[in-house]
Amino acid sequence: MKRIMTRVWISAALVLSISGKGQDSLFISEIADPADDYTGSFVELYNAGSLAVDFSSTTFYLSRQSNGGTSWGDLQLSGAVAPGETYVIVGSGFELLYGFAPDQVSGILIGNGDDAYSLYRDGDHASGILQDIYGEINVDGTGTLWEYTDSRAERVDSIILPNASWTEDEWDISFANIADASPGSHTVTSAGDTIPTMGDHALYI
Repeated sequence: MKRIMTRVWISAALVLSISGKGQDSLFISEIADPADDYTGSFVELYNAGSLAVDFSSTTFYLSRQSNGGTSWGDLQLSGAVAPGETYVIVGSGFELLYGFAPDQVSGILIGNGDDAYSLYRDGDHASGILQDIYGEINVDGTGTLWEYTDSRAERVDSIILPNASWTEDEWDISFANIADASPGSHTVTSAGDTIPTMGDHALYI
């Protein structure tokens, strides 16, 4: 996979305060539904912790609920996410558009701008623990504050932990084409002394 360097600033005190379990700091960092090419859609995860998240030892699923209804797509994640790196899940055509391979490919997760995405630990949407979410469960996103049709939603750089309730202030949402998306890179900032690290992978759906 093409490596993409990301500058990440996290205060020394903050690093010490983050849980020793790397999986506690994994969250959704970007979702894209480009206006000019739906094959450029993706979901990106970010590991803001100080330890790697190994999906062979901790089970994670990325899940999509279609239009707030009974249709769900669940993808068990594989591989690992190093500290300060991203993990990208996509549908098809991603590599041709962005120039590097994603971490996972899955057609079941392609949303159309009004579908909620959830990150579950120790099981899927039916059996796991909800760790992070974009949107709201059992809600059709059309016309809501979290609708991202023809847009990208990016986690603001002050967020360092997952949130099991969608919170408007944690996201920047704007109309976007392929050129506006930024898979494979995410920045986290915090006041105080800084520790530079390198970002890498992303998750696209």
